[in-house]
Amino acid sequence: MLLGAGLRLHDLGAPSLWMDEGFTWMVASGPLSELPQRVTVFDKHPPLHYAVARAALLAGGHSEFWLRLPSALAGVLTIPVVFLLARQLGSSGPAAAWLMAVGAMHVLFTRDGRGYGLATLLVALTFWLWVRLLHRPRALEVGGWFLAGVAAFYTHYLALVVLAWQWLLLVGTRPRQERARWLGIPALAFLAFLPWLPTMLRQAATPSPGHPPPSWSALLEVLYSQSVGFTLNFSPWRLPGLPSGIQDYAAWYAVVLLGFLALACSWGAGPLARRVLGVFAGTVVSLMLVSRWTGAGLYETKYTVLVSPAFWVLVACGAAQFGRRFGTSAGVALLGFFMLGNLASSLNAVLLEEWHRQDLRGAAGDLARHARPGDRLLVVSGWALPALEFYARQLPPMRIHPMGPREVAGFRPEFQAGERVWLLRASTSLFDPRDRVFTRLRQTCPPPVHSWTAWRRNPDLLVDLKCFEALGPSQPGD
Repeated sequence: MLLGAGLRLHDLGAPSLWMDEGFTWMVASGPLSELPQRVTVFDKHPPLHYAVARAALLAGGHSEFWLRLPSALAGVLTIPVVFLLARQLGSSGPAAAWLMAVGAMHVLFTRDGRGYGLATLLVALTFWLWVRLLHRPRALEVGGWFLAGVAAFYTHYLALVVLAWQWLLLVGTRPRQERARWLGIPALAFLAFLPWLPTMLRQAATPSPGHPPPSWSALLEVLYSQSVGFTLNFSPWRLPGLPSGIQDYAAWYAVVLLGFLALACSWGAGPLARRVLGVFAGTVVSLMLVSRWTGAGLYETKYTVLVSPAFWVLVACGAAQFGRRFGTSAGVALLGFFMLGNLASSLNAVLLEEWHRQDLRGAAGDLARHARPGDRLLVVSGWALPALEFYARQLPPMRIHPMGPREVAGFRPEFQAGERVWLLRASTSLFDPRDRVFTRLRQTCPPPVHSWTAWRRNPDLLVDLKCFEALGPSQPGD
């Protein structure tokens, strides 16, 4: 827990807010009475994490640290829950807890001011109570599982998929004469969520940029990300004896194969482990299928952080089974790969500036130093505006124009002579993949008089700021 706390809390307030965290702040900074309206306009998640974040901001003040603290603390508390869950499966509780502590995907997203940390903690609690129910159903475990599940669903909608699979496997494993008593659980869950249902329907009706249907290789990407996190890309490693041209592919497939090996070996750990594996696999495949049918971006790899506690418990089970079959040193080597790989990736997530997301604080600071009152600011994309609003107190009075896909498509520069126009590009590829706004400004204005860039290897995390000084009104047909 100390190691997990260090990875999640170290320098937590140093990185700038990025776009998604801006949504959290915009919703959490308002009064609770306005939360349903704000969460419909600015985001598409349930309210529980926003209420917790608001309490943290009221306690600690206007800072990045306090906005992120609830998620980080929830991430630390997930570690002992994973220990208890692993013990229920007869696996090594300490091994599972160490894996959870250094798990790079979990570290990355619990250092984020979003609801992933709290949702993952609640989902881990449902797994632990659900396994106890499978072993010996009692009223206390039933009530705890139900309440933890409702809280998880009020934190992240995709928790419903995990809970649905848990319920299906629970009902399917009970004697036939007992199944009827479990059929009321979905009805009770619906009643518990009924007060929030109108807001959820309004959120669903709010348009958002479409997502391409997922390829089936995304399933392998989920396994890769669960195994070593996203950050291994920034600490390249090599497999000996292979040509350099196939090193990246070989390393990627080696991680996927080892992750699959650990999951496959967990099958022999007993019926409880097999049911946990069923929930993990069922959740991931369900998200893929629903995304292919609806076009929704539910398959995004980051969402599977919710089932990372189950994944690491299964890896601990699989390594134990692998060790029993091929020797203790073989099991320790398998565990060591995941632990060392994730520790290296987690340190990258904590220490490397690459993973400080979008540096909107740096852009706001540059505007504070160089912009003049009355300047025009074009923001591509409009999603960056809530995070910029967080830093608004340091900005001069400016005319701000959000540039979503519709505004980008119809953009035609119309400026007065001598007018200063600032262009802030953040995640440009999502809203302006052809860089139309920058191209039109470059065609109608002299070269930028000022430029600032927060360099990122990932173009979706790039923040670029340029100031143009218009020569005069653009001509028709320009």
